[in-house]
Amino acid sequence: MNKYFERPLVLLATFAVIPAAIFVIYRFKRICEQLLISGHTGLGRRFFSASIYFRTILFSLAWVFLSLAASGPQWGTRFELVREQGSTIIFALDISRSMTVSDISPDRLSFAAQYISLLAEELQGIPCGLVLFKGDAVLSIPLTTDRRALMDMLSIANPDMISVPGSSPGSALNTAVKAFPSAQAASRYILLFSDGEETAGSIADAASELKAKGITLITLGVGTKSGAELDAFPGPDKTRMHRTQLNEGLLKEGAQVAGGESRYIFASEPGSALSIITQIQSDSLSGRKTVHTAKIVKRYPLFLIGALLSFSLALAIGGSVWKKS
Repeated sequence: MNKYFERPLVLLATFAVIPAAIFVIYRFKRICEQLLISGHTGLGRRFFSASIYFRTILFSLAWVFLSLAASGPQWGTRFELVREQGSTIIFALDISRSMTVSDISPDRLSFAAQYISLLAEELQGIPCGLVLFKGDAVLSIPLTTDRRALMDMLSIANPDMISVPGSSPGSALNTAVKAFPSAQAASRYILLFSDGEETAGSIADAASELKAKGITLITLGVGTKSGAELDAFPGPDKTRMHRTQLNEGLLKEGAQVAGGESRYIFASEPGSALSIITQIQSDSLSGRKTVHTAKIVKRYPLFLIGALLSFSLALAIGGSVWKKS
């Protein structure tokens, strides 16, 4: 699916108009030749030719409109009132190489994995999913209440699980959004654990989409401002050390753009996990207030109407021709 069509491959059906039109033109020429042979000339023949021409155009338009409708056209948004009940969570975990440094114990990645495990254990019964990301993002665990699958994946999370280098928190948010069911009445949370390094994409752009969809983003900074040294070229042949530090500014920006109840939390801050658990449990037990949620507007009825009008007009022209004949 792309931005404007749910089933873009169906658009290929519009090209069927080309061979159909060629066939009609060929048959039309044969008919004209028969009319000349039989002595039909003048106004009647010209009227017949014009009617065939317009009917071909209208039938072609009807087919094009029908193909466009079948492809699932959609653009624009409208806001709908939705009563949110319960909660769902997608954890987004940064597994880039900068998360392997040990400025916090035992290292950033292990600390974040343990943090997620604690939250998942305390939030029993709430569906959770897991997105792992570096320069790209993958949905490793779809939404589930099975904690064992989540814990097993967290225990083996490492930078080698994704081949694309770098770090793209924005890609993680985009992947997490797609992991939520399209029609659900639960409050949706994305908890993003990262040191705030960004080498691709834009977390602000991705967070703006969360705001439109009514998804709460909690960004958790993992690491320290003083940072630690990291070898940019791991291996025996070449070494170049650089300091990787917690970039709180980027993570705060993402939470700010997401709006609503979104916020930034320093993961090492005492009591931070408890505040998250309290917020999510409160939503899950009581349900949040009715909120406005942006929905993409499906436009296929417009094309169905266009197809019906074109087809009806083509039939009307054909009927007129037969009466005059």
